[in-house]
Amino acid sequence: MENTIDIGEARTLAILTALLRFGALPAWALFWLTVAARGYETISERKDFELKLRKLEKQKLIVRTPAAPEKKLLCGFPSKTKLVRLAKAGADLLAQHGVTDILGQSPAGLRASDFHIPPHWRHHALTAATLARLAENGYEYLTDLEVHKVGKAFGSKLPDALVRKAGTDDPWTMLEVEYSKKTGGWAQRQARAMALALTEGFTLGEHWPVEGAWLITTTNPASPTPEKFAQRMSAFLTAPATLHAVVCPVDETGKPGDFEMREIEVAPAAEQDVVIEYVPYGEHYIEALHAIHDT
Repeated sequence: MENTIDIGEARTLAILTALLRFGALPAWALFWLTVAARGYETISERKDFELKLRKLEKQKLIVRTPAAPEKKLLCGFPSKTKLVRLAKAGADLLAQHGVTDILGQSPAGLRASDFHIPPHWRHHALTAATLARLAENGYEYLTDLEVHKVGKAFGSKLPDALVRKAGTDDPWTMLEVEYSKKTGGWAQRQARAMALALTEGFTLGEHWPVEGAWLITTTNPASPTPEKFAQRMSAFLTAPATLHAVVCPVDETGKPGDFEMREIEVAPAAEQDVVIEYVPYGEHYIEALHAIHDT
């Protein structure tokens, strides 16, 4: 007789698997990843999800922890947000169901110190929101944690995520999410990696070819504008390239609002002009992402 999983257990495994792949997340981002990534939700859906999280917390499968404070200069918002993370019992349950990480390793036996708590959690949540919407529209992805596992040997700045159409052998697209300005060597490595992805491409680890890059940034005053980013990146280009950028506002929990897409034609060398085409997409964020992918 075949083993079957009921709807409740399937939802439990989906939530725990998302936490294994992403680390800690605010509840709204976890909701987008496992229930609906439409950018809106019904009150009943959110209530049901909150009840589910309370049940998992009572079963000691997840843990809720206060979000780490971030400097107001960087994020512009105070925080009372709690993050949800995987507990050891949750990892062991995933192992019992044969769930493994990107390297095929079982989560069984993980200790509390092994569960990732991102210090810049709003950046992390915005990345998750972007990937959730892409997944709902036929894309597959590697998270930040997974990229770091497969790309340890890569000598530049590792992508925040990789995305591509599900079920294809297409090269992956580098996703770079900018929540706050970077300076110095870190900013240079980031610009160099983006330029490389847009012009020549590279291979992450042994089996992950990357061609193309998207920039996701916010209207937060601490975030770099796509134009500034393009100027920085132009110093590393070996040929003209088009930088596709999606710009959005975010609230105090890191949750994104309406999106706007910008296409920026960038020529090599910082002194060249940057030509910007504004394409308003309003709430139709996924249309912007499809437009990026299809160009």
